[in-house]
Amino acid sequence: MQKIDPRHQARKLAVLKLFSGFFADENAIPEEIVFEIPQTSQANLDMVQNLVNGAKEFTERIDKIITECAPEWPLDRIAKVDLAILRVSVYELMHAEVSASVAINEAVELAKEFGGESSGKFINGVLGTIAERIKNEKSSS
Repeated sequence: MQKIDPRHQARKLAVLKLFSGFFADENAIPEEIVFEIPQTSQANLDMVQNLVNGAKEFTERIDKIITECAPEWPLDRIAKVDLAILRVSVYELMHAEVSASVAINEAVELAKEFGGESSGKFINGVLGTIAERIKNEKSSS
């Protein structure tokens, strides 16, 4: 039996929650349904809330960073699932106690699971640029 990482499950649920918001109201996946998703019981549910709330609270700033770091990809041209992954991951890069390499690797894994054929490569490139930018901003502060 494969061990389930509760932090990975939390990221997955956060992405699903944000993704569902593109197609309905912001609470499109009701809490009672979240708990029916396989492996939810193994997810770090506090982390899910933190990622979802943080990505929503900082959406404007996160989208500005994505736009500046991937200028050839306007937000309306980015696949919605990729955008949800980027928002969660950029929030995590900005505010979480996790290394950039962990945040990027997790995002690439989510892109492989939920995105299209080139999603992983796209996510990796954009987040690599963003991580470098954030690192430079933090070191110059």
